[in-house]
Amino acid sequence: MSSQISIRKLKDFEKRIREKMSVKTGFSGDEVSAKKLKEVFRHYDIDEVGEIDLPKFIAAMAVLNFVGVQREVEALFHFYDSEERGAIDYVELANGIFGLNTKPIIGKKCREVVDKLKYSIIASVGPSGFHKLEKHFSAMDKNKSHELNRDEILNGFRCLGVGNISLNDIDTIFNSMDTNDKGVIIYDDLLIYLLTGMSHQRKLSLHNLFNALDTSRTGAVFISELLKNCDFRAHPSVIDGTMSEADAREDMISCFHYGGSQDGMVFWQEFLDYHKCISLAIESDQQFEEYLRHTWDGVYNKL
Repeated sequence: MSSQISIRKLKDFEKRIREKMSVKTGFSGDEVSAKKLKEVFRHYDIDEVGEIDLPKFIAAMAVLNFVGVQREVEALFHFYDSEERGAIDYVELANGIFGLNTKPIIGKKCREVVDKLKYSIIASVGPSGFHKLEKHFSAMDKNKSHELNRDEILNGFRCLGVGNISLNDIDTIFNSMDTNDKGVIIYDDLLIYLLTGMSHQRKLSLHNLFNALDTSRTGAVFISELLKNCDFRAHPSVIDGTMSEADAREDMISCFHYGGSQDGMVFWQEFLDYHKCISLAIESDQQFEEYLRHTWDGVYNKL
């Protein structure tokens, strides 16, 4: 774990990575160096899900000649694997090493508040609650800055029906995410953290399903094709009675249109984001597999 070495040593190790990548790219700047580092990691992402596990991370670092520094390599991995899922988003890691991330890395207290809120949303509204919360935040964002203050964030949750959020919770979120002390946070970052937690195994299963749906191999699927193949009776909110099949169908359409899908096409990231909401309402990887099997029966069972 990252606690095995100090933060100072961890940052020193990140500095060594920056220096090595700068040399490899002919001192072409941080963005070029970060891109090159992502390419090294991407070589080990054979499933193309944007993540790698610890053995693959160690192998990638060995290619960069970081050998004999096992503790530092493992500490860096666990620092970015803050949810202990056993896999990291290597794009986020590379951007973080080169200071290109706009999304702040939140601390333990903030993580606990975010986890409490995500499960409150699931309990009170269901998986569609995250999409509704995004709409509430967007409606309050009058100048389209993607920033909201404490009162606006609090009102967004309360409009959704999340009653167990306190002023202390809001302070914890802002103390961690308002890194510039501006009194506002980027609400997209908060939404991203609310939707984190999908296991690597679930992403692999979902990616295989998306590839099976993408029969034209264009990297996108028509919404109409998704609607034709999806059996909404297996949706968690339909099963628990909080949504009808028609409601679940309209929720999918709304999510993809609101997310910016063009010409009725859904890309992998949008497909993944939609299922992240549903994934939070499903306890185990095995149950998620069952959900996929029943929801996408005609496609999934051919994999």
